[in-house]
Amino acid sequence: MTEAPPAGPDNLRIREMSIDDFPAVFHIGEQVFTAESFQNLYRTWDEYGLFKEIKHRMKEQGVRMMLIDTSADNHPAVRFFKKQGFGDIREHVYMSLNLSRKSRKKPVKKP
Repeated sequence: MTEAPPAGPDNLRIREMSIDDFPAVFHIGEQVFTAESFQNLYRTWDEYGLFKEIKHRMKEQGVRMMLIDTSADNHPAVRFFKKQGFGDIREHVYMSLNLSRKSRKKPVKKP
């Protein structure tokens, strides 16, 4: 059996994503979807493909619980997730502070 060559720009290796890949994919998303480019990120879920596939893969890999976050007034999303079996709905406050944006404070005038 021959060993696969290392992945590189001229030699890409494609494989199925595993649960261990989620942190790396998340960090790529942080680099691509910045607060400057996207003021508010909304993720879309394809009920008949994306969500069911993610749920299936997570169950296969031993994930025991999934948590989701959506705006309380996003009624279509709440209905969608209820239909998928999510429950124990709690209201929460979601806040953010963008530390990468340069400060816009005015310079202090010296007397």
